[in-house]
Parts: sequence; C-alpha cells; structure tokens
Amino acid sequence: GEEGEGEEGEGEEGEGEEGEGEEGEEGEAEEEDDEEEREKEKKKDKKEKKVLKAGIIHLTRIPPYMKPTTLRNLFTEYGPIDHIYLKPEDAVKALKRKKAGGNRRQNYEEGWIQYSDRKIAKRVASQLNNTQIGGPKRFYWREDIWNIKYEPDLKWSHLTEEKRNQAAIREQKLWKLISEQKILNNLYLRRRERERKKKTNRIQ
Repeated sequence: GEEGEGEEGEGEEGEGEEGEGEEGEEGEAEEEDDEEEREKEKKKDKKEKKVLKAGIIHLTRIPPYMKPTTLRNLFTEYGPIDHIYLKPEDAVKALKRKKAGGNRRQNYEEGWIQYSDRKIAKRVASQLNNTQIGGPKRFYWREDIWNIKYEPDLKWSHLTEEKRNQAAIREQKLWKLISEQKILNNLYLRRRERERKKKTNRIQ
C-alpha cells in the first residue's frame, strides 16, 4: 500500500514538471510579444525621424495643364521626392470651360512637393523661384515661370487632411452644378412642350 502511495507522489511531481513546461512556453510567448513591440517602436521612430528630416515646397501656381508625372520628372533632378500633391482646379470652373469648348485636359491650381531632405527643399525653392522653367525649344512650358516657396512648418499629414476636405468640397460643388443643370434642362423641355401644344391648338 505504501508503494502505491509513493508512485502516486511521483505522478504529482510529474504534473509539477508539466506545469513548469507551460510556464516556460508562456514566457517565450511574452518574449516574442516584447520583441514585436520593440520592432514596432523602432519602425515608428525611424518614420518620425524621416518626417522630421523631410522638407516641403509649395508651388503657388502650376503651369497650365502640366501633369503630376511631368512635375515629378522635373523636380526629381534635384533630389529624392517622397510625395507630390496637386490641387485640381475648381470643379465648376473646369466644367464651364469644357462646355464652352475650351481645353478638356485636367488643370491644377497649386501643388506641394515633399523632398526626403529639407536642405534640398530649401535650395530648390530659393534657386528656382521666379525663374523660367527652361528645357528644349519645343518643350510646351519652356518660357513659363516657377512660383515656389519653402514651407518650414508644414507637415504632409496636414496636406493629407486638406486633400480629403478639398475632394469633399469639389464633389459637393459638382453635384450642385449637375442638379442645377438638370433643373434648367427640365424647364427648357417644359417650355418647348408648351410651345408645341400651342401650335397644335392653333392648327386645329
């Protein structure tokens, strides 16, 4: 009988060893979580440092119908670019121009470029502001003038928010214009219908 009790005791010790194994696995899982957190912190710090080092220039006027790709090609010559944002012209203005038979290409009012290095951004603004774009003789914007200023306090996150707001405003204006146009079209059709009925009555 005593031997049986001894065996049972050994079994309990075995259970104790199993518990220690579970604690060890939990410890390893916690270490992995800590490692992931450290990696996330490193990436966050790296991103913040990159943002602090970056510099933004403001193009207060975009040459007529110049595309973002053309702009990027022209300004990449001076250094690596992180972001470009061009503000489209007013939706109502664009629609009126197109309806009047004007140029149907996308036009932009102003733009911003973020360089990876703020020193480059400062240099680009100071050297290119109020200068001719230049380029080959057949280059469409050769004689146009750059209007550029360096924005030391501006962050790209501010522009992202501005971009969302402008898109919402632009959409509202466009829908308003379309609604007004529909009303005008309906009034025109009703007037034509009334005129047609008058003519029919006269003939009868």
